[in-house]
Amino acid sequence: MLLVVGVAACGGSASPPTTIPPSAATPFAESTAEQLAEIASSFRARLIRLQARIGACHRDRCVSLEGTLLVARSGAFAARLTGSGGDVVMASDGRMLELRLGSAAEPEVHDALRLPSSGRSRPHLVLAPLDIADALLPQVVSAVSAGGASPVVERRPGEVALMLMATDPVRLLRRIVFDPSSQQIQRIERFDDTGSLRLITTYDGWDPRRGPPSGHLQLSWPQHRAVLELTIGAVEIEPSVDRQAFRLACLNQPHNASTTAC
Repeated sequence: MLLVVGVAACGGSASPPTTIPPSAATPFAESTAEQLAEIASSFRARLIRLQARIGACHRDRCVSLEGTLLVARSGAFAARLTGSGGDVVMASDGRMLELRLGSAAEPEVHDALRLPSSGRSRPHLVLAPLDIADALLPQVVSAVSAGGASPVVERRPGEVALMLMATDPVRLLRRIVFDPSSQQIQRIERFDDTGSLRLITTYDGWDPRRGPPSGHLQLSWPQHRAVLELTIGAVEIEPSVDRQAFRLACLNQPHNASTTAC
């Protein structure tokens, strides 16, 4: 179960935040939490296709790529990209990831839920389907003040943040950081089951009421020394595609080939 426990700040000044405790939550505090939750929950698209320039780095290696991404909120993912090492095609159902680099005859198959953590650096695998889906099509808030909890408001100069907690056991799952003046999302921080920071997605100031993220965004996995940078070009929301579009065999067809033929 998710519990929205309030609005909190992170980063910024070293001075302590201004806090309104739950027992003394004011109508203003409740209104602030509800407004931020509404903004965070307003973007509901389930599928997106975009042109993008990509920089992916894992530990000591980086690659630069450019091309088309098809991303579903479920984690289904397809990419046809070009880089200095040749063409790259990737497809995922959200669980397994197929990857073909250059003219390789056989595709590589990887667990789509895991980033590379040891051994030889694999920057292509930083194109993690579920994390990219969560960055481009986030389902940020499922309930506001669930269980009747009063919101907690903490502030630092230039930032407020909406924090989502699991209740069993109690742990921080996600922190959504806003610019309080523009009400744009600046970054989303995700935490793992131990409470450690797992992923930071940083936006160029994203207002979900106006559509999908645009411009430049960055995904950073501190525990893996991995970074993915996307510079987004043309975007299509809810494009009409066949389910076969997420198969690697279909991505190997010419650009104008029908996915239904795969």
